[in-house]
Amino acid sequence: MRRTFATAIVAVLVAGCSSLRGGQAIRFETATPGAPLAIDATLVLPSGPAPFPAVVQLHGCAGVEAQSFRWARWLADHGYRSTIEYLVAMCRLVFDGVYDRHPKLKIITHHLGGTVPFLESRIKNAYDQFGTRTADEDYGALLRTLKKHPHEYYRMFYADTALYGSPPALECGLAFFGAEHVLFGSDMPFDAEGGSRYIRQTLRAIEEMTASPQEKQRILRENAVRLLGLEPRGR
Repeated sequence: MRRTFATAIVAVLVAGCSSLRGGQAIRFETATPGAPLAIDATLVLPSGPAPFPAVVQLHGCAGVEAQSFRWARWLADHGYRSTIEYLVAMCRLVFDGVYDRHPKLKIITHHLGGTVPFLESRIKNAYDQFGTRTADEDYGALLRTLKKHPHEYYRMFYADTALYGSPPALECGLAFFGAEHVLFGSDMPFDAEGGSRYIRQTLRAIEEMTASPQEKQRILRENAVRLLGLEPRGR
């Protein structure tokens, strides 16, 4: 569990690690079979005293492809990659102790956290007996390295609405992460119309949700303004 899944960190808006400075090379380890042991990246930090509040945005980088197992390639080809990719990424970040070391870190996961909201109860109950069924691995020791139940860390993530529509799926994610932790996202331009379809479908699905107008306003605007430190402009 010490190796972070192969996800690309596409935006480090403000960094929160006091030991690194602007332009210093860092590495994100990968668990993809046949891939390099790590992905090289650069962490750019603002000047001034640390620590800083941080926002990190996760996006998959095709880690589940031909270099992985055949079943994983099949999942990718049929559009199911994000169902497991973000669950694994979130799991590894939790058990790497990232939130314990950097409690002010804000991580925005893509595609509304993949399968995490839908499997919430299974995840929670599985961790309640984590390690009791694995004689060859001491997973109980992993639990003891964390300051709280793993299920609580999953709720600390932020997530975007890039599900390409589906009000029920959005409501499932909203119920799990909460209105303060969901931001508008569409995954444009990766659709058959160059981006407009996903934007249109996502906006329509948000409009059709049973969420309150105040919650929808947080998702569409207010959370991004607050989380990313954007200057509010005229509505």
